[in-house]
Amino acid sequence: MSQDLRTEVDAIREQLQALTARMDTLTAPAAPAPPKSFPGREALWRATEHLAQRAVERGVRGIVAFSGSYVEIGEREYRWQREKSAEDLLAQDDEAVARVLAALGHRSDSPCLKRSLSSPPRRPN
Repeated sequence: MSQDLRTEVDAIREQLQALTARMDTLTAPAAPAPPKSFPGREALWRATEHLAQRAVERGVRGIVAFSGSYVEIGEREYRWQREKSAEDLLAQDDEAVARVLAALGHRSDSPCLKRSLSSPPRRPN
């Protein structure tokens, strides 16, 4: 291969690499912008930023999470957090999910939870 041809091929290779890099930036998924406006928009974006970042790090489309805390004055404190990737949730069997949601939302569970949280702590024997 002559020196002129080699130089020309190298120049074409560099142009192709530059075009490929440009196409990658144009076709890469953009980070979603917060919706234009609704009450609490900024607070929601701040509160869920860590979930969006964790989803990117794990290579998933999203993460669904819930957490909570309950403090009984001076006696007990409860905290919890659960999370699943969007893919894990979408892969669930619809019938199984419906049974779990129905059990979680059953009206008999609310009084039981209230009794558990309001009863005095028991000391181990």
